[in-house]
Amino acid sequence: MSRLLTLVLMAALVVATVAPEADAISRVGRSLNYLEVFAGHAKPVGEVEFVNVIGPDYNYDTEDLYGSTYFMGVGLGQVRAGHLGWGVGFRFTKMELSDDIDEFFTGTEGLSFNQYDVDLNINYYLTDVASSPFAPYVGLGVAAGLMSPRFEEDNFEYDSELKALAGLNFGFDLRLSQNADGSQVSLVSMNRYDFMSTSERPHYLNIGVALRYYVRP
Repeated sequence: MSRLLTLVLMAALVVATVAPEADAISRVGRSLNYLEVFAGHAKPVGEVEFVNVIGPDYNYDTEDLYGSTYFMGVGLGQVRAGHLGWGVGFRFTKMELSDDIDEFFTGTEGLSFNQYDVDLNINYYLTDVASSPFAPYVGLGVAAGLMSPRFEEDNFEYDSELKALAGLNFGFDLRLSQNADGSQVSLVSMNRYDFMSTSERPHYLNIGVALRYYVRP
C-alpha cells in the first residue's frame, strides 16, 4: 500500500510541476495534439516483490516467474513548444507465468494475468517535434490498473487487484510525412524500463512502436 501511495504521489508531483511550465511555454511556442496506436514486446527485468503480512517481504527475479510477452494500446496527448510532451492512454499487457512456476502454483498449466492500465507519460524531446524529422526523448511513465487472472481450468482462485508502476521512458519520434496545415504522421519508438511497482507486479523492459498522427490545436 505504501508503494502504491508513493507512485500516486509521484504522478501528482509530475503533473503539478510540469503543468504550469507547459502552459507558459505553450504561449510562446507551437503545440501539436496527437492520437496514437501502439504495440510491442515486453521482456521481464528486475525483481518482483511479494509482501508477507506475517514476516519479512521477499523478492524473486522477474524472469524466473514470468516469460516475455506483448503489450498494445491507444493514447492521446500533446507536445507543447515542440519539446514538452504529455500523454494518457490505455494499455493491455498479457502476463504469462513460466511453465514451471505455473504448474507449481496451480497444479496445472494455463494460468496467466491480463493487466489493464491507464498510462500517464511526461516526456522531453531533445529537438523540436514540429520542425525536426528526428526527435529523441526521455521521460517518466506511471501506470495503474487491474491485474486480472485467466485460467484454462477452474481449479484456482485469484481476485483481480489494483496494481501500479513507474518507469523510465525513452525513444524517438521519426516523422514520416507532413502536410501544409501542420499536421504530420510519425513512427515513434515507444520504450519504457519499469523500475518501481506495487507488490506482485512484474517489471518489464517494454520495446514498442507507435503510429502517431499530429494536428494543430
